[in-house]
Amino acid sequence: MLQYVDRGVATLLDESADDYNQSVWVTRMARLACSDLAADWVINSDVDEFWWPSEGDLKQTLSSLPPDIGGIEARRVNFLPMRLSNNPFWRNMIWREVNSRNALGELLPGKVAHRAAIDVVVRAGNHSVASATLAPIKADERITIFHYPIRSFEQFRDKIRLGGAAFRRNKQLTPDIGHVWRKLYEIEQAGSLEAWYEQTVVHGDGPGLSSGVAQGEIIEDTRLHDFLIAMKVTSGGG
Repeated sequence: MLQYVDRGVATLLDESADDYNQSVWVTRMARLACSDLAADWVINSDVDEFWWPSEGDLKQTLSSLPPDIGGIEARRVNFLPMRLSNNPFWRNMIWREVNSRNALGELLPGKVAHRAAIDVVVRAGNHSVASATLAPIKADERITIFHYPIRSFEQFRDKIRLGGAAFRRNKQLTPDIGHVWRKLYEIEQAGSLEAWYEQTVVHGDGPGLSSGVAQGEIIEDTRLHDFLIAMKVTSGGG
């Protein structure tokens, strides 16, 4: 990250409070993009997400939207982890769900990209925004978010331990915010997370793949893989 800061192409905001106060943090970034960077659009993206346009690039897609649209809600699809792989995750994670659900079986909510607005409030999870000046947010199929939430059991366990503890420390959030993390943290603290993982998570090199493909629930999608290969990217694991 620091190399991009040194090059002047990134701004690093170090939030010292370890309480997962995401709405406050992301709202601050979104407003800075408007006030300091003169942004036209703001994409509130997590590190395990890749926003993928169906045609052209993201700039072309967002620029083509009419002015009566203040933002778009893009759907997310989960890519399946691999049990055996020493490569960067994107090299082998090429199988994805057609319609994804979260870890508790609920339909996976989309994420919102919006026009820059100085009064915007990005709600927890980046699933919605509020603003008195923005036009309505509309669902749009022209962008799909490739989501890589689980890349190994160890990575998943560490994420739940850190995030779940941070949510527990935050006494301002209502229990519905981060409810998936909270539930998985309870399972982890009870010593049952690995058993849950083995019973629940389908892998791209596991026995559940063939039945998912046969039922039309899982498809092969190599778009990110092919793009990064063409860019001669060699890293990006974890």
